[in-house]
Amino acid sequence: MGSRVVLVEALACLLAARFLLAVLPFRRLRRLLERPSKRPALAGEARRRERQQVRRAVFHWHRRLPSLTTCFHRAIAAQLLLRRRGVETTLSYGAARLPGRGLTGHVWLQDGPEPVLGVAAAAGYKILASYPGRHVNEIPTGEAETEGRKERSPEGPRQEDVSLSSRLFTGSPPSGPPHGCRVPGP
Repeated sequence: MGSRVVLVEALACLLAARFLLAVLPFRRLRRLLERPSKRPALAGEARRRERQQVRRAVFHWHRRLPSLTTCFHRAIAAQLLLRRRGVETTLSYGAARLPGRGLTGHVWLQDGPEPVLGVAAAAGYKILASYPGRHVNEIPTGEAETEGRKERSPEGPRQEDVSLSSRLFTGSPPSGPPHGCRVPGP
């Protein structure tokens, strides 16, 4: 597919992601994020090429319109674009306490073990959720694992994790998001 077509699609998906985050209740957005691809899965070099082309197109618009996109918008847009091309991905969002910034959120996208968007910036973030359900071994967060399952705290999620999770989807920004990742506002 021509790079201009992918650029136009990327802009449309970024705008759609911004709109969807602003107006859809989370349960409906989650259904969109968990929808499987209807295309045959790409493999090998064709898959790598599509990931690279989509990544470039999404960042093309991010560089030109930085106030339009956050890590959340970019990850949703890239997931939509790749799904249309037969590349299933996992969108994850997480939280971290960063020195001088407090509790912050970040969203990233992976194709199995391969990074698509925001993975480098995700180091140190604790995953709150992934869509569709994630393969734990493929998310590089350094979390302990036991027999293919993530170990969970016996007392469940901390209150601040739950609070951040709800703020990520309601548009109330956490204090000082890192790496240019801004939580979308109303």
